[in-house]
Amino acid sequence: MSPHPIDTSCSVPVPNDHNFMPPAANASRSPCPALNVLANHGYINRSGRDISFFELVGALRLVYNLTLPLAFFLTMGGIILGGHQGVLSRIDLHDLARHNAIEHDASLSRSNANSDDQFAPVEVDEYVVARLVSPTTTHGGFSLRDLAKARMDREVSLHADLDAVHRVVAAGEASMTWLLMKDSHGLVPSKVIKQWYGEERLPDEYHPPASPIGLKKTHANANRVTSWISHLQHKST
Repeated sequence: MSPHPIDTSCSVPVPNDHNFMPPAANASRSPCPALNVLANHGYINRSGRDISFFELVGALRLVYNLTLPLAFFLTMGGIILGGHQGVLSRIDLHDLARHNAIEHDASLSRSNANSDDQFAPVEVDEYVVARLVSPTTTHGGFSLRDLAKARMDREVSLHADLDAVHRVVAAGEASMTWLLMKDSHGLVPSKVIKQWYGEERLPDEYHPPASPIGLKKTHANANRVTSWISHLQHKST
C-alpha cells in the first residue's frame, strides 16, 4: 500500500462498473495516458474510435472532475489539432498522436518520435516510466516541483528544445498530473504514476479530486512548473 494514500475524505468514488480492460490489438490509442485510461475503463468507446466531442467532455468531467470550461478547452484543442474542425467532429484517439501537433517530444511516458515520423509512438515506453519512478528520482512520491524536475530531465536529452507552445503543453500536463493525482500530503505516489502512466489504468482506490479542476488552477500550477524548470536550468549552468 502507498505510504501516501489518495485523500478520499471529501470526494465521491468513480462508479465501480467500469473495470479496467487492456486495449484490443486493433484499438486506437493516443500518447496521452489520461485519455487512454478513459477508454481502458469504458468511459469512452473502448476501441478509442468514433468518439464525439460531448462524449469526451462528459468523461473528462465525470472521471477527473474537470470544470466544463477546462473540459471544453482540452477537447476542442484535441479535435482541432488532431485535424478535425468542430464540436460535430468524431475522432479516434490516434488522431492525437500527430507529431508536434498537440503531441510533443520529452513525454514522461513515451519515447520520442523520429524527426520524419507523421505520428508519435502511442505505446508506453516502460524504460521511460521506470526511470521516472526509480528510487534515485523519487522517495515514494512526486511534488509539483519533482514533476518539474522530471520534465527538465526529459527535455535536456533532446537535440532541440521544445518550442514555446509545446513547453506550455508539457507544463500543463505536469500540472494536471499533480492536481488530479496528489494525495493529502501534496504528493503523487510512485505507485499512482506506475498505474496511471505505465499501465494506463485508474490507480487503486482512485477518487476524483474533491474540488473541480479548472483553467485558472491548471494554468497557475503550469506557470509554477515553467518557473521551476527555468530555475533548475539556471542552477545547472
